[in-house]
Amino acid sequence: MPTTRGEPLPPAVAWLGYAGVLPFIGAALAPWVDPTHASLWEYALLAYGAVIVSFVGALHWGVAMTAARAGDGLDRRWTALYAWSVVPSLLAWAALLTHAVLARGTAWAVALLVLAFLAHYVRDRRLAPVVKLPSWYLPLRLQLTTVACLCLLSLALPLQTAAVAHAATPRPAVPSPAAPLQSGDIVLVRHANAPGTGDPAGFRLNDCTTQRNLDEAGRAQARRIGQQVRALGVPVGAVWTSQWCRTRETARLAFSLPAQDMPAFNSFFEDPAVGKARTEAALRALERWSGPGLLVVVTHQVNITGLTGLVPASGEGIAVRRRAGALEVLRRLPAPDA
Repeated sequence: MPTTRGEPLPPAVAWLGYAGVLPFIGAALAPWVDPTHASLWEYALLAYGAVIVSFVGALHWGVAMTAARAGDGLDRRWTALYAWSVVPSLLAWAALLTHAVLARGTAWAVALLVLAFLAHYVRDRRLAPVVKLPSWYLPLRLQLTTVACLCLLSLALPLQTAAVAHAATPRPAVPSPAAPLQSGDIVLVRHANAPGTGDPAGFRLNDCTTQRNLDEAGRAQARRIGQQVRALGVPVGAVWTSQWCRTRETARLAFSLPAQDMPAFNSFFEDPAVGKARTEAALRALERWSGPGLLVVVTHQVNITGLTGLVPASGEGIAVRRRAGALEVLRRLPAPDA
């Protein structure tokens, strides 16, 4: 391997390289001391990983430019190197996108970023026999890559999962029954009365005939839910629902605004294993709401319990407010008679 031999690691490179992993370590450890903002620290870790993996990809662009100017006749190899240098940036972009939109977005984002770091290290090792690299480069890259990947993988640890769940659980400091609502607040509503539990065998998401649906009492209750929310004195700015027919029908009967399907609020009653991931996705969606008006989310008992720790009855609403990365319960809206 035509690397330079015996060249010591320059102090400036050491300082900059090792300082560069401090944000990884800090964001990975932060939920231990600040679980309230665990979702924020999770995003900080993923975002920094995306930035750094894009940076290391750009190193290959620089190598390709330098080698091409040297005119060593390996034009095809340098063209491939140019192409490879943008791949880490594309993987980083995909990681942040999946984190934002998928129910298990965190796991996918971690997998994509770790894949990008490891693949880039492998490319560095293959490049070393062709380009004269300092003898300290590959050992340093291995150390920094290892720390970055371990920090990203820490998002899968039980501590991190528990911390994010803790952030999703509000701290209801015995709210006043008359706690006033304001623009930007959120009302989580369990769908109106639908006899039964769960869904029948053969359930299909896009076929209402295979689902548990509202009965006539539930339809009347849905209309009264709309009256109850309007009586709060804050206009409804948006309505979200899960993709279940009973939540869509509740929203249609209760509110004049067209409802938007939000898969992050789909029931996980039949599949509790996805509960934590779906709750995280729901919390991320709620964090993006700022008004104007109230956001009404018509969803299911398990979803509301995952977000608030409370168990609502059919047709009951829980008014919450985003505060410091968590949800604060403002009041419970009793279920209208079915």
